[in-house]
Amino acid sequence: MLIVTILLGALASAAPRGAESAPAPSGLDRAYARRVALVVGVDHYPADDAIDDLRFAAKDASDVGAVLSDPRWGDFDETVELTGTVDRETFWSVLSDTTAEIGPQDTFVLYFAGHGSLDLTATGTQLYLIPSDGELSSPSSTGISLTAVEDAVAALPARQRVVMVDACHSVTVDARASLSPETRAHLSRLRGAVPSPTPRDVSTSEVYLYAAAHNQPAQEDDALRNGVYTHFLLRALRGEADLDSDGLIEVMELHDWVSARTEEHTGGLQIPQIQAHTVGREVIFLSGDAHRRAEAEASYRQRLAELQASEARRTRGLSVTVSQDGWLRHGPQVGYAHRFVTEQHAAQAEALGAPIPTHLATVGYALRQQPGARDIRPLLQQDVALTGAAGSLQPQLGALAGVSYRRRVSVAGGARWSPEEGLRPIAAVGSASRWGSADVPTWIVVDAGTAAYWGISLTVGTGWLIR
Repeated sequence: MLIVTILLGALASAAPRGAESAPAPSGLDRAYARRVALVVGVDHYPADDAIDDLRFAAKDASDVGAVLSDPRWGDFDETVELTGTVDRETFWSVLSDTTAEIGPQDTFVLYFAGHGSLDLTATGTQLYLIPSDGELSSPSSTGISLTAVEDAVAALPARQRVVMVDACHSVTVDARASLSPETRAHLSRLRGAVPSPTPRDVSTSEVYLYAAAHNQPAQEDDALRNGVYTHFLLRALRGEADLDSDGLIEVMELHDWVSARTEEHTGGLQIPQIQAHTVGREVIFLSGDAHRRAEAEASYRQRLAELQASEARRTRGLSVTVSQDGWLRHGPQVGYAHRFVTEQHAAQAEALGAPIPTHLATVGYALRQQPGARDIRPLLQQDVALTGAAGSLQPQLGALAGVSYRRRVSVAGGARWSPEEGLRPIAAVGSASRWGSADVPTWIVVDAGTAAYWGISLTVGTGWLIR
């Protein structure tokens, strides 16, 4: 089971709306039985004059719900919205109703946008979500304990569970948190940092994402009409966070992309956090084409089964290494090369009756590595090939080292060796497009050649994941 908690730091609002359900898309196969989301945005706080109404809480929730229910992106079967004035009892009631029929193969997402509060107790720092009837003087009895929310979602039988909380618990002056006078007084007497909340135990199937540390200010931007983190979250869900160009947004991709842009936009004042133990964790796609998602999830389950089998063999004394993160690929490649021969050497070769061929074909096999998970990652490639004209094929070995941007554009340099020509330097620029479970790398390579000529080649290949 997977639980992902995202503490988003900006807040949002719109006209009050009740609970509503978006129509479920039809006609698409799904790896899991149903995908269900509850999005909550609280922007009205009539119960306590000390709590200001929010501007973008309901809007943030509605925007997230729209992306999740859109067949092009989240493709959720059911999206329930609860926005505007939301009291504590209504929150728990709608959560219970929405999850009443959740099954063991389902995916459930809970998103909350609104005020947050922090309380210092004898047991440590406690975090609360504030409903419309919440009061700062008694967050423990009128607020919604974040721990209780996480526990309620963790108890669901769903295979995949995501909790996203867009509420600020910062204790800084400009933070959009609601703190009681007693808590503020307590904080003023503290020496040093505010104690961190007690983290949940993280297993190999759990990931926790935080848009900012609990004592950092959460920011919103009037020009964006959303919280800063939420703005980039929405862009990520609409495809911009597709770091590996597979048409899907996985939760770790989303964190990498959103956190980098949030930190940049806020000048480093809001730095997203992550707490995870990723070995063997469940993969969860929050957005992307349903057919590709089904294929990717099936591939992941197969890879997980292989990992479990290899672990069983290892316990019996047989060591087996299996790639877990999809960065090691291999496949055949073919290409065309053109040699630019100097006039002097061309004339000499003609005189000797052994003209230098200018049009060459190449066929070979390549092994490519692109470790990492961010936009810019290192790239290594090794290949073995036969290159030449009819009747004059010669073996070659090549190696490239460089960087790739989102696996779409790559630049590299290296060397190529053959028995007749020896070792010479090469430079390359390439790109890779995704076709199902394979990708198609294309390279343009400039070969320094020999004193007689230099060459340029176009190579196209297929890259299959090594499992």
